Amino acid sequence: MKLCKFVFGDVRLAVVAAAFLAFSTAPATRSFAAVAAVETPQRVIHPKPDAPDGRPPVISTVAISPDGRLLAGGGDDHVVRIWTLADGQQLFALHGHKDWVRSVKFSPDGHTLASAGDDGEIRLWDVATGSLLRTSAAQDLGITALAYTTDGKSLLAVGFENKLRRYDAGSAQLLNTVDCPSSDMRSVAISADGALLAAAGGSGQLRLWSTPDEQVVSTLAASHRRIRAVAFAPAGNLLATGGDDLSVRVWSVPQGQTAVEFNKLGAKIASLTFAGPEQLVGGGSDNVIHVWDLTTKQETHRLVGHTGTVAALAVDPTGHVLVSGSFDTTIAIWTLP
Repeated sequence: MKLCKFVFGDVRLAVVAAAFLAFSTAPATRSFAAVAAVETPQRVIHPKPDAPDGRPPVISTVAISPDGRLLAGGGDDHVVRIWTLADGQQLFALHGHKDWVRSVKFSPDGHTLASAGDDGEIRLWDVATGSLLRTSAAQDLGITALAYTTDGKSLLAVGFENKLRRYDAGSAQLLNTVDCPSSDMRSVAISADGALLAAAGGSGQLRLWSTPDEQVVSTLAASHRRIRAVAFAPAGNLLATGGDDLSVRVWSVPQGQTAVEFNKLGAKIASLTFAGPEQLVGGGSDNVIHVWDLTTKQETHRLVGHTGTVAALAVDPTGHVLVSGSFDTTIAIWTLP
């Protein structure tokens, strides 16, 4: 397994330490004897820091373009960056957000990058030129997560309120809102076939809607603590959730039955993604990326190298390249087994 690790300069110690201590519940040293393989970093790349003082950003979101060629990321310095995935060359540093960038997403056709964060604005960028295309009217509260609909016509957003908002993906105009089960929503996802929409947050409740009519299918008591991440399997029949209760659960949807559960992980889960129909990847406050096989219900690999919470994950279209973003101010690129 090979790793390219993007390091953005010296760690912003005060910010990273505060964020890590607030999020982490895991001991500094963990035993890896129970898993099949442990992988460690092999290569390091140093892109240009953008802040005036030269300090790197905490990374809270990453995304890979649909063609697997580009990588985007954002964090606490309010800047959105785009790199080439193959060599880590920075193409653009996109300025305009006034606060922490919490989510970046490529449109299904790969032509547009959407970004959003604590300033409550959605910004749409031209991927080819790095120019700003549209900016939504600002919400009163921050946006924590974005998701494009599969047809690319709408953009879904949740944040620090009990609403899910649907925007026109071309004009960035608000189309409608629906109620959510928490005023602290952290994640939103849509199934590959576009039939189901899922969102969850601080209440631990997971809500499923049918699309495009956005009728509530079910509301599940998925956790007794905050859910930070939801992710659909490629086939759309499974949905994974993880958060502050130190567990990952995989649900059969839309039935809402627990299919697989991984308990007592020793860390809060901040990010989840599927790398295939039966391979789930998660990162969290133990600074480790965990790879689970859902067929055997076993953890097969642990990817080690981050020194802060693994806040974001993305997998390329082949399912073999994994990108992780961390509070340690790095982005890592891994080749999955």
